[in-house]
Amino acid sequence: MGGSRKQDTNSPPNFLYAGGLCHRTVESRRAEALAHGWLVSQYDDPADVPVLLRYDRWVYLTPAGTYSDHPPEEQP
Repeated sequence: MGGSRKQDTNSPPNFLYAGGLCHRTVESRRAEALAHGWLVSQYDDPADVPVLLRYDRWVYLTPAGTYSDHPPEEQP
């Protein structure tokens, strides 16, 4: 979300590392990336959207820069 004025743009839940090839795939196939949890829409709160970790585990990114198996409202 480069260039956005949204407050959550630079928050930890909005950072998900993707190497060069993966980044190009996400950018060129955005609908598929959204469906598979590789990309979060700019209209969603990144902390509320599960992302796919290593092709086998859905997690939520946390404000602390970690991830959780539980949505924000259920996190300890």
